[in-house]
Amino acid sequence: MLGEQWLERLAFFVSVIGIVFLFYYSYSAECSFVRVKDIGREMLGERVCVRGTIAWMHCGEKILLFGLNDGNSIKVVEFGDKPANKEIETGKIVSVKGTVKEYLGEIEIIAEKIWQ
Repeated sequence: MLGEQWLERLAFFVSVIGIVFLFYYSYSAECSFVRVKDIGREMLGERVCVRGTIAWMHCGEKILLFGLNDGNSIKVVEFGDKPANKEIETGKIVSVKGTVKEYLGEIEIIAEKIWQ
């Protein structure tokens, strides 16, 4: 028969795996797409997905800024050592997954993922 100590270790191990799975699932879960005109202050802090055309773009060493237009415009910001600026350009249609934030009174999306 299994010892009590072994069962405790097994229960702990299964619990840790479950927590890691839930964390990964909640982080990677896809969001539903919204239109830019529907993004407002009431959505601050929420994760959204939007799709549109890149209207303008500015690439820095560790930052990418661009305007995303789907009939309405919003600023998208991506931070990091290697922003996605090599894969996108003005006039291309892209999808963005990110968090709605406010900076200097303007609503913008802090991008987690950008793809075509």
